Amino acid sequence: MTKEVINFYFKQINRIISDDGNFVCINRYKKNDIVLKNYPFDLYWKVILSQKSNIQNHIHQLILQRQSSKNTISIAEILKNFPPHK
Repeated sequence: MTKEVINFYFKQINRIISDDGNFVCINRYKKNDIVLKNYPFDLYWKVILSQKSNIQNHIHQLILQRQSSKNTISIAEILKNFPPHK
């Protein structure tokens, strides 16, 4: 996927998933110029589960829950230590 497609998907995901709805995001840390920690998560997500895949260590598994109010800690803050490290 391109960055434009990811931005489009997230716009729709953020719009459609209701409060307390869940979103499962299982992706590589990096593929070409797409980096998981740069995905456009907004401030209305709560992390339920965040873990490296047991089978493929270049894959990360996130389970997120949509919240009705903004979180004080953004998903970007949580993901900033994900690979790739620069």
